[in-house]
Amino acid sequence: MALDPWFVTGFCDGEASFTYSRTGRGVNLYFSLKLREEDREVLEGIRNFFGVGKIYPVKALLPGSRGDKTCPSPYYRVCKVLELERIVGHFDSYPLVGRKAASYRVWKEMFLLKREFRRPDFERLQGLAVQLSDLNS
Repeated sequence: MALDPWFVTGFCDGEASFTYSRTGRGVNLYFSLKLREEDREVLEGIRNFFGVGKIYPVKALLPGSRGDKTCPSPYYRVCKVLELERIVGHFDSYPLVGRKAASYRVWKEMFLLKREFRRPDFERLQGLAVQLSDLNS
């Protein structure tokens, strides 16, 4: 399935995450999408479009304290710096226009900081991480 770049941007504007995880004093960036199993073909199409990252299975969870039961889901994630270059290149060429555009701008600044410096300014990176968390909540 060949996807139009603007379709990918629009779909990601609604469904993707530009986020990070912390490991000690480190910050790892990633781009991700999690869809229902019925939409696996779309997720595979997006993975093929970017040509990077992996799709992982996420097991269903039984109802928890919130009473929600989850279904098995495919989860697409890109986390290697060289692979994230592709993601940044796409969204710079085909910009997001929704609420997620602000998250992307902060996430991209974090990406550039990590990419350019072997030991990025930890304080600046942490400040951006807080800013991104606020935007994503």
